[in-house]
Amino acid sequence: MNGGGTPVLAIRDLTVALPAGADRAHAVEGIDLDVHAGEIVCIVGETGSGKSVTAHAVLGLLPPTLRTVRGSILFEGEELVGAPEARLRGLRGRRAAMIFQEPSAALNPVRTIGDQVAEVIRAHLSLPAAEVERRVAAGLAEVSLPDPEALRRSYPFRLSGGQQQRVMIAIALALEPAMLIADEPTTALDVTTQAQILRLIAELQARRGMAVLFVTHDLGVVAEIADRVVVMRHGRIVESGTAERILRAPRQDYTRLLIDAVPRFAAATSAAGTPPPGGEPAMAGRGLRKLYQGRSVGLFRRRPPVAALDDVDLRLTRGETLGVVGESGSGKSTLARCLMRLTPLDAGEVEVAGRPFSRLEGAALLAERHRVQMVFQDPYGSLNPRQRVETIIGTGLWLRGVPRAEARERIAAMLAEVGIDPAAMARYPHEFSGGQRQRIAIARALVMEPEVLIADEAVSALDVSVQAQVLRLLARMRARLDLSMLFITHDLRVAAQICDRVLVMKDGRIVEEGPTGRVFAAPRDSYTRRLIDAIPGRAWLGAAAGA
Repeated sequence: MNGGGTPVLAIRDLTVALPAGADRAHAVEGIDLDVHAGEIVCIVGETGSGKSVTAHAVLGLLPPTLRTVRGSILFEGEELVGAPEARLRGLRGRRAAMIFQEPSAALNPVRTIGDQVAEVIRAHLSLPAAEVERRVAAGLAEVSLPDPEALRRSYPFRLSGGQQQRVMIAIALALEPAMLIADEPTTALDVTTQAQILRLIAELQARRGMAVLFVTHDLGVVAEIADRVVVMRHGRIVESGTAERILRAPRQDYTRLLIDAVPRFAAATSAAGTPPPGGEPAMAGRGLRKLYQGRSVGLFRRRPPVAALDDVDLRLTRGETLGVVGESGSGKSTLARCLMRLTPLDAGEVEVAGRPFSRLEGAALLAERHRVQMVFQDPYGSLNPRQRVETIIGTGLWLRGVPRAEARERIAAMLAEVGIDPAAMARYPHEFSGGQRQRIAIARALVMEPEVLIADEAVSALDVSVQAQVLRLLARMRARLDLSMLFITHDLRVAAQICDRVLVMKDGRIVEEGPTGRVFAAPRDSYTRRLIDAIPGRAWLGAAAGA
């Protein structure tokens, strides 16, 4: 850490106004913040606290509906408030780079990965084509992406969410900027990849003396990498200081609330006891297999097929929460989509409440769909941007014949339960934060009162306090509806808190399974141990939990 000398970034009295009719006058107000070379400053707070607005204001990336009304942003001594757009374009990527929260929205779906990494290099440097290609391959390798040469020719849809985020990091770091602004860069990553990225950022910072402004809702990440911490609420800074002081001895009640909401990795306990063996099955899968064709190599050859699922068996008991954990590409999301009948199986059978769900077709399948609902990982992709929230949540009810008035009442009640103002049902998805969009997706699934809920990273986009609320909500709904959950997550802390049993997946296979307490306290497989060892801030979490 280097807290002395002239800061690379100095923000003074930054105030950004919200549009008329918003819930408050300013997105951020009176923000004072410094970031020095060789220092990582983390901004933490709940959804809507102004974290991302502060970060985006630095490089002039605020949406047209927001405007800076006063304040100063000095970057390397140069005033950026009011700077011409051409000057800001010259800084972006070259001297200051940004990693965005949602890689699926930031990457161009019709351009290859290599072309998108090369774009930032070509925009700022005049280099021979061969040198650009060398830098692209080196950048992809540096963020631990496999087979960089082949990956350069791939498109974003072929990559997992974690791999897409690593591409975004490679783009941001391509020109080794003086300052890196990271807006929730590890939210979509599994724990081992997250650990790799955090180490990578720390290594680059140490080697290049880079300043890092890191926005996150994960206090475990803060404990892992932060030199200083800024805590924000309702657009204002409520507390700041060294990471050690903030995490060990917070002075403000709000900071203590955030710390208390962090899921503790206490493997001996979980949200519910393990159901007795032999309970009534809610869902079962036997011999599940899914192959994806290998990529083309030249004109006449293909790589061997990849087994996303390889002879997977599972049993979900009524009233049970079964966790599925593993790295990106382990087969977790493919398993969810195959169970949900969104991706066809190549072999195997799926049953719901003893009925052959995987064999149903047409009207018979439609009649049974409401029994199994899914919350998807990416709320940007799963919510129709052209539909109002009422339509997004209510369509399933209307298709089942629920009268409009009754459906509207149920929609309003479910929005309130997930922490969204029912009046928001008239708004569109783009008018909400990422965390709010995920809560709307959860409401859409739960309003159908399913027997089985498949949650694919359902809380990964939520800040810690809202995450705790949603986990409590899921526990309440499980009890009220006798709901069974298949809970897919890369956050082992959440799995330890909510899951009765856990399956650990690697390369399309289950490598370990059992009661959550046993698997996490005494893992039998080295891969499981590696996942546990990679949990960010694990030492702080243990100390904070009294372990």
